[in-house]
Amino acid sequence: MGVYQIVRATAGQRSWTGPTLYAGVLLLLGGMFVFGGFALRRQRQAGAWVSGAAAVLVSALPLHEPAIQSPMGIAMSLAILGLVLANWRHLRRA
Repeated sequence: MGVYQIVRATAGQRSWTGPTLYAGVLLLLGGMFVFGGFALRRQRQAGAWVSGAAAVLVSALPLHEPAIQSPMGIAMSLAILGLVLANWRHLRRA
């Protein structure tokens, strides 16, 4: 979805606009979740740090516009953080 938003936002434009940057940030966060999930699957602490950082950033992303805050998104981020913290002792150092 992030790639589609970047292509749509840059169609016919020569500069980086707000929607393009927002889509790029979402694409970067998606990549963080993919890497974090892969590293967590291999029981690495680096995956916990990356997944936790991505969850916090996803929760903080809509703070500049309070009208678009999603309670479900915040709940999902808190669930991710809780699961990572609950299983921290099972993770090995990278």
